[in-house]
Amino acid sequence: MKKKNYFINFGIGFLVGMLISIYLFSFRTADLYWHASLPLDVLLKWIGYQFIAFLKVGFITGFLLSSFLAVRRAVLNKEKRWNRQFLFDLPLLFICFLISWLQVNYFDPISKVGIYPVAMAARFKGDYREAVRDTMFMDMTKSLEESPFRFTTPVLKERIATFQQQIGGQIMKADSLLSVLPDSLAEDIYEYNDLQELGLSYHKYVRPIQVSPEKCDTLLQGLGDCVEGIKTLSESLSKYERELAGREMDYYFVGFYIITLLSGAFEGFWARRRKQKNSGGTRANRFRSLMKDKRLAIPICIIGILVLLFYQRGVQHIVHAEQVPCKFPVVVYGKMEENRITRIRFPFTVECRSLSLRTISYNSNGYWSDWEKEWGRTHGTSSLVFVEDCDTLKMVEKEKGNPELKIRIYPSKQYILQQGYLINKDSLIQQYFSPYLLRMREAGKDTLHLTYQQMEHITPGLIDSILSGDTISIGFRYDGKSNGIDIPVRGF
Repeated sequence: MKKKNYFINFGIGFLVGMLISIYLFSFRTADLYWHASLPLDVLLKWIGYQFIAFLKVGFITGFLLSSFLAVRRAVLNKEKRWNRQFLFDLPLLFICFLISWLQVNYFDPISKVGIYPVAMAARFKGDYREAVRDTMFMDMTKSLEESPFRFTTPVLKERIATFQQQIGGQIMKADSLLSVLPDSLAEDIYEYNDLQELGLSYHKYVRPIQVSPEKCDTLLQGLGDCVEGIKTLSESLSKYERELAGREMDYYFVGFYIITLLSGAFEGFWARRRKQKNSGGTRANRFRSLMKDKRLAIPICIIGILVLLFYQRGVQHIVHAEQVPCKFPVVVYGKMEENRITRIRFPFTVECRSLSLRTISYNSNGYWSDWEKEWGRTHGTSSLVFVEDCDTLKMVEKEKGNPELKIRIYPSKQYILQQGYLINKDSLIQQYFSPYLLRMREAGKDTLHLTYQQMEHITPGLIDSILSGDTISIGFRYDGKSNGIDIPVRGF
């Protein structure tokens, strides 16, 4: 094949790969309209980081397509040295290795610095500018500053060396403090605190050393500080080492390339055999004649690929999950001596049904509340999960292989989630709970069990004001992967 045709096919494959990547990515990203509302500088930065992965897929797709067509044409034309295509492809194959190496060691860590804050802000379900001013968001962002996944590989190695040096210094200091302590005390501390596992070594002095009680306390405090420092640094070191060990290049394109060469040669050989069998002519096959025209063949192939990919979308398209009315009551907790409501526990029933023959499992769940609420806060971001068992609730054990976690086409599975809300003592919303406090006093109890309908009858609109903007996030596992669905919360 001529070099000009080779690079034309490469460009076509590159474009197809980019389109496929963007298509698939659009189904893995929730709330695209929210991302479109980002400030321009944040949006461009976020798109730029995502574009790196698209470029890699486009480059590999173009490379494989052009190599396939080149080998096919060479075999079809009876070129004896068709395998020389490998030598021609070596520079592009080397570029694939280089891109993969750069992506693992540089591009991916740098991209996470920009993507994670945006992804966290999206969880708040509000305006990005307001989210970045929220205390919880700032705390979450700050916690990511020292996360190892955001550092490039050279920085990661440098930090590992620093941790090792700091641990060595703390061990030397602890060894010296331990050797100064009285022998009997030092031996007990060394044995019962498993200091040997931390790398400490205890050496007795040849002659006994007299240590005053005041100095002994100082030495013990210094030794405790060293031990805690060694444990903290060791945990950080292990976390960074695990991150470094997990950074492996993707070599899958090498296997794809070998398969591409062989399949191109095989298809070219059979095309030549068909041509010889037909005595050099062509049969009156309309489809085959249409496919020979690249102006029609390329669009048909692209459309076919996109149609096939339509059925390989994310879990949100193969699992149907929705909130349905819940039969279990809302629990309101009060503190009668302070004349206030302390917390409310809401039950939410989520009905899940699989639309696939593949095995789908309930994996995890989260609860995300509107951060603009000033009357209180949710009791954590992870809800308790139950199933109904003889009109009672039974907690689901999230163990692998648990049949209660399996979701099939029929029948649907219902999971009951319980989420608590802590009500601020001085919140203005306390005034709306006066009828509930009155009922508690009449019943002589500090809790009430009410249905959604009863609460709506007592205080119309209160449930909606509490739950408005909240989201239940359900995670599912399938084919060794995991993905989730966000469900807006409703008060039935």
